[in-house]
Amino acid sequence: MEKQAVINIYNHAATRYETLIEEHFDNFWEDIIPKLDISQNYRVLDLGCGTGRTIRRMMNNHKEHAIHFTGVDLCPEMISEAKKRIFEKETNGHQILLHAEDCLDYLKSCEENKYHLVIASFLLAYVEAAKLFPLVNRVLKRGGRFIILTTSGDFLIRNYEKEFYKFAALNIFNFDLWGLLTKKLSRVPSTERIERLLFDSGFSKIEINKIEKNIFFDNIFDFMRWAEESGLATQYFNLAKRNKKEFLINKAIKYAEAKNMKYFGEPVKRGAPFKFTWPIYKIIAEKYAGKTSPPAA
Repeated sequence: MEKQAVINIYNHAATRYETLIEEHFDNFWEDIIPKLDISQNYRVLDLGCGTGRTIRRMMNNHKEHAIHFTGVDLCPEMISEAKKRIFEKETNGHQILLHAEDCLDYLKSCEENKYHLVIASFLLAYVEAAKLFPLVNRVLKRGGRFIILTTSGDFLIRNYEKEFYKFAALNIFNFDLWGLLTKKLSRVPSTERIERLLFDSGFSKIEINKIEKNIFFDNIFDFMRWAEESGLATQYFNLAKRNKKEFLINKAIKYAEAKNMKYFGEPVKRGAPFKFTWPIYKIIAEKYAGKTSPPAA
């Protein structure tokens, strides 16, 4: 997806993004943040920091040490919202810098071996992992850690895209055909691909843990609207003609119901409750501390 399209979508959602998305994943960070071995002047880089919720969690959990935080996000309104939420309270000696900038551009301009920890939450849908991982390795100190939260391309293809393309094939007039032909849809890598790319980029001690997150909705329409508004489905709905989104959502639901389809493993039935089971992968990798490449897996 083009950068400006991403900016427009998330600028629009900035003030509501925490309730739409981030509050659902607080428990993921509760298992990670207290276990971090943080010392004075620890340096943290949050790529795709959004409204700064993860930075605020770390500030609250580690008040005994002054931490240097850097947050980078492509969308100016997200950074504006992060500044409001972070600086509305006492920062307890922590230093915080927030940048509205492309993550890859920031990493390219950043000095080497600067950070102890780099975080990327749900960034891989928008930034190519093969480009991101070597740059992250470059800015990490030896032994520094890279924490990723992501879904998996395998999950999306198996549970989402096949059904989407069935519908699109019969309703192509609703879509920007050139967008489909030029493959503007983003592709989240499989966990196997992520692990290989991390290893090839100089990371070792790669841990991958799967966590299933259930989010409940009163009906399938509410889920589809949530997915579109929160940005989770923007790579799909953005291909719809500008004034066709509501029409498309309704038609897609009717189509899926008529074909007795399951959507993310749940049967589609208008008016019935809908459970969205979202497998999230928590990946922790360490910059290899040796003098050569990591040992073979």
